[in-house]
Amino acid sequence: MVLDVRPDDRIEPEDAVKFGATATACAVVGWDFERVGVLDPVLAANLRGSSGYRHPRVRREPMAAELRAGVKQAASLPQVD
Repeated sequence: MVLDVRPDDRIEPEDAVKFGATATACAVVGWDFERVGVLDPVLAANLRGSSGYRHPRVRREPMAAELRAGVKQAASLPQVD
């Protein structure tokens, strides 16, 4: 799941195209995409706490390789103007 947590007051009209391209790229690699605006403060705190799991000591190489392959595949999608 990819979440865009940009506040509503920071979204320009042309951003809809970017959200669409991001949703398409996510779908190609089997991920979900959702624009949620500002996160609930408790959820935001939980996400900040979870970010500590990006430390190398908890890295799982098979999963990391799969994620890199998915991102590489998504990067080859046609550019949306």
